[in-house]
Amino acid sequence: TDSSVSKLSVISQREKVLNAIGALSRSPSKNISQEDILKLFDKYFYSMIQQEVHEGLIGHMLQQMTGWCSRLTSVNQTLTDFFKKGLEQKTSTAVTRTAYLQCMLATYK
Repeated sequence: TDSSVSKLSVISQREKVLNAIGALSRSPSKNISQEDILKLFDKYFYSMIQQEVHEGLIGHMLQQMTGWCSRLTSVNQTLTDFFKKGLEQKTSTAVTRTAYLQCMLATYK
């Protein structure tokens, strides 16, 4: 299902699935459109990151998302709002804010 990654209860299982998603971003294929990447974010990353409470896993999710962000040549408002919301969360720590900033650097290069 669409939310199967978030249903994995063991952190190490989620990390492995996220590693695979991140590895796909390094695929030499040029057939992945900007629109497809942004849909991937909207369908999987945004909600997973916002629902996650484990600081290390949030950082890992953002790290995997960074690989996809580096492939973008344009950015939509939804992604910009996602970054803004993540940085403004009261529960954000220095670790998660740093991960958001690294992802933003790859996005707005």
